[in-house]
Amino acid sequence: MSEPNGQNEGKRLGRAARRRRIRESNCGEVISDAKFKIFREWLKSSGFPKAKLTLANFGETGRGMMATKDIEEGEIIVSVPEKYLMTHRSLSKVYYGTDHSLNSHQLLALHVALQRRLGPRSSWRPYIDMLPVDFDTVAVTFEERLGVLLPRCVQEEVGSQRSKIQADYACVSEFLKMKKCPLPSSSSILTYKEFEWAWLCVNTRCIFLDTKNDVAKGGNIALAPMLDFLNHTWEAQIQSGFDEATKCYQIRTLIPYKKGQQVTICLVYYICSIPHGVNIHSPHTHRSSSTTARMTTISSSRSTVSSSRATPTTTCRWTMNSWS
Repeated sequence: MSEPNGQNEGKRLGRAARRRRIRESNCGEVISDAKFKIFREWLKSSGFPKAKLTLANFGETGRGMMATKDIEEGEIIVSVPEKYLMTHRSLSKVYYGTDHSLNSHQLLALHVALQRRLGPRSSWRPYIDMLPVDFDTVAVTFEERLGVLLPRCVQEEVGSQRSKIQADYACVSEFLKMKKCPLPSSSSILTYKEFEWAWLCVNTRCIFLDTKNDVAKGGNIALAPMLDFLNHTWEAQIQSGFDEATKCYQIRTLIPYKKGQQVTICLVYYICSIPHGVNIHSPHTHRSSSTTARMTTISSSRSTVSSSRATPTTTCRWTMNSWS
């Protein structure tokens, strides 16, 4: 009877060793994800530049982007064509030209919320389906019974951000009312929860778009499909920006990656979230990813490397990507 138990123990140790090797080597295991496959086909059908990246699971961070081939120092790891960038300028053409008072964040959040409502009818559906299902680990969405457990300084930041979201929701609601914009569903109003989700999608995933002669209200921020699936580390070294010659937003790595390694970009700006030690995970919350995001409060900083993210006044940002 002791032999089978010993064999089982050996198998358990073998699995543990394999997981440890994955963590130590920083190599990932490719994930077969139906939504990601549809998303890749959507990009491919419109001529999106091919990248040496695929969705994978990593021992330390959960889901991330893995190099499918060796990537050399100085190589472009992702290039997002202008037509795939969701910006104030591109959306203004959809929402009554420049004849509106919405800033970049408000307009992008409105568009994301409405595209989610459209469902299968949305041309952005493959991207919208890859966004987080919810933001229940972001402090601004906490119920009062959880919010009061946060340190006083964090509560103040959360209150400030919640007021910002509420003010933006009021502006968007007034815009919809004045312009008599029909909503893409039977509901006659855009709910606060719908807008809050979209606002946080923009706030946690946007990039700063530095283009010539294009100063948008509220700053040149944009959503960039594929680029925003990359996880963040302090160790990553990149150059990023909009290339006027190719009309693409590009990320260039300054360090090499081996096939199987996780490819990351820099995290260089303010995060407002819950501190370590506060357990807010709910067993009733479903996610397709088994990874729970870990967030830390840090101060604002600027890197000598070009930032791949916008720098809002107060930003809630996952230290790992928020996967749907």
